[in-house]
Amino acid sequence: MKIAVYTGKGSAKESAKSIIRISSKVGEVVEFDKNIPNSDVYIIGGGLASEIAANLGMGNLKKLESIILNDRKRYIGICAGAYLAIEGYWTDKTLTNYFVLIKAKHPDIDNWRRGQGWIKVEVREEEIKMWYENGPLFEGNGFEIIGRFLEDINETDSDYSMKNTPAIIKKDNIVLFSPHSELSGEVGEKLLLKALEGSL
Repeated sequence: MKIAVYTGKGSAKESAKSIIRISSKVGEVVEFDKNIPNSDVYIIGGGLASEIAANLGMGNLKKLESIILNDRKRYIGICAGAYLAIEGYWTDKTLTNYFVLIKAKHPDIDNWRRGQGWIKVEVREEEIKMWYENGPLFEGNGFEIIGRFLEDINETDSDYSMKNTPAIIKKDNIVLFSPHSELSGEVGEKLLLKALEGSL
């Protein structure tokens, strides 16, 4: 299995490093920046979605979207990579609306800086702790909910609570993590490996 991990502008080094380490256990890892390689799985991890989108550019975003949706290659988005793959936000300012894999929206996008910390998540009826860092909230339908937040992190004092909202969603060959599976120890690593193998 060939696994392409985005390491270009806008990616968070710690996130990318952990994703590469875990992915290398089950396949050959190729790092990519502005050129989209041929691969079986594409992963975009933590960082800033707007910077990642700007760096890739409209053409690469549409190319990658076609590879995932039409060629049925697997996509795993974690935090920024999940923001990038849902319906675009602040579309007058960013290119994030040119790469939409799941028709979900962040219902409280103006308060996206919710904070960071360990948070309880229920995944397939099992309660685990995962690292959260301003990840997206998901609202919509047409996707499977793999995990839900059992707590709320809310440093913005938003009226919107994360509790009981989707934390991990899936549609066909696409898995989106709001919390950081790659930074959540052994339990998170197992989830990422399952996503890589298509068994989550």
